[in-house]
Formats: sequence, structure tokens, C-alpha cells
Amino acid sequence: MLHSCLFLLSFLLYHRIFLFILKRSFSIDKNQAQIFAPGFLKRDLVVEKNKVSEND
Repeated sequence: MLHSCLFLLSFLLYHRIFLFILKRSFSIDKNQAQIFAPGFLKRDLVVEKNKVSEND
């Protein structure tokens, strides 16, 4: 049971890192990135939107 929990946590972590690299590399459309990992990226997207609005 513990092993499967650790596997799941590590999978989610790697998934997030992979998406982060993918987003940086290919500049994925933000809505498309949200489809892949809505829970993880939502906070990051809010931060990015705030940065964008400050730059305008």
C-alpha cells in the first residue's frame, strides 16, 4: 500500500515537471495545459495571468 502511494506521488511530481518543461519549450496554449492537469497548473496560471496584466 505504501509503495503504491509513493509511486503515485512520484508519478504526479514527474507529470508536473514534464508539463512545466513542455510548457516552457513549446509555449503550450494555457487552456490546453489546463486540460492536462487542471489541479496542478491552475495556481501557476493565475500567477502568470497576474504577471501579464501587470506588464500591460
